[in-house]
Amino acid sequence: MDACAPLIPANIKVATKDRKCVIRDEIVFKMMEMFGYNEGDTSLPNGDHDELFNYSCQLCQWGTHFLALDDTAKEGDIMRILPNLLKCIPFFYMCFTHTPSYISKYLMECVDIILKCESSSPLTRIRILEGFFVNRKGGHGNNVEADLMQEHSVRHQKELIRALGANKSDRAILRAKGAANLDTSLVENYDTALSVPIKGSNHGTCTNEKDMTVIRECLRSTRPFKHTPGRQCTPHKFVHQKFKVNVGKLLIDLKVIIDRLSYGLIDGNSHEEDEHGENDGLPDI
Repeated sequence: MDACAPLIPANIKVATKDRKCVIRDEIVFKMMEMFGYNEGDTSLPNGDHDELFNYSCQLCQWGTHFLALDDTAKEGDIMRILPNLLKCIPFFYMCFTHTPSYISKYLMECVDIILKCESSSPLTRIRILEGFFVNRKGGHGNNVEADLMQEHSVRHQKELIRALGANKSDRAILRAKGAANLDTSLVENYDTALSVPIKGSNHGTCTNEKDMTVIRECLRSTRPFKHTPGRQCTPHKFVHQKFKVNVGKLLIDLKVIIDRLSYGLIDGNSHEEDEHGENDGLPDI
């Protein structure tokens, strides 16, 4: 099934409430089936487990997926947005859902975007997908996520408002918010003129050749991608070759999420927020 094909019937607006619930459940099941979540447990017996092999497979799987997310954003490829979100569902579900009553806000937003795109008209769908990226510099491969740009803008506004000190008026706050982006541009141009190095979170230096030699020798000796039954990896003892999802519980939680979304509730839990409520760890743009 094409991941980008609309799943909502054309006559959904005139359907009864019970029929809409049936169609909703079918869409959720198709979403899970698309990425093999309904398959039976194909794990090996306990004696045949290779913990290092499982960990290496997981590391490559999600590392490649994160690279695909970064490439999708830079290229502004709207055709890969929904498949990437579908792939993220088990990650958000397994990594952030710790208790039966806990629902990750990232999982809620992921499902919300997918359902909005699949239930919209083709023109609205394109508008939603094209709104995910912006290109502030121009040129190919220079796109960034729109919400990331917004987060940086909010951080700059907070810095100026915080600099006003105590007893600031509403008018002063509005002025600071309006000047935040211009102030940031002035600072960046000033640093560029003085050849001040830009502080960023990206890795800007090449890996040391000596370190690469050590890594190559270690990989040759351990053979992490050669399945060896009984091999242990103590720090990652419970990692499986692929994400093991409880399909029954996932279906129940997805129905709860969709019910909350139908009532306009998308707040989720604030567990994923930064400890101090700041955005100091934002990626570069």
